[in-house]
Amino acid sequence: MKRLAILGSTGSIGRQCLEVVESIRDPFEVVGLSAGENVALMGEQIRRHRPRCVALATDRAASALRDELSRNGCGSVPEILWGREGITAVATLADVGIVVSSTVGVAALP
Repeated sequence: MKRLAILGSTGSIGRQCLEVVESIRDPFEVVGLSAGENVALMGEQIRRHRPRCVALATDRAASALRDELSRNGCGSVPEILWGREGITAVATLADVGIVVSSTVGVAALP
């Protein structure tokens, strides 16, 4: 099983990566996701892929995601982080074997 962290999961490349994972599900497990502030799409990705850790760009977006998951009865709520520390935590999860970095600009460079 190959464990993935996808940085920039709500952008076009991140969404395409998740589509590939869905099409060949068995060898992959999504354990971490990060995104900017697209709370609705991140909520959908969490319900679909069940990562254990996610990060958004701002505290406000992370709080909105917690509210959205609570409102919509998400059965498995991941750890929700934010900011540079959050994206770093997702990228460095202990059991991640592959990190896909598809963020805008240099957001994931550190």
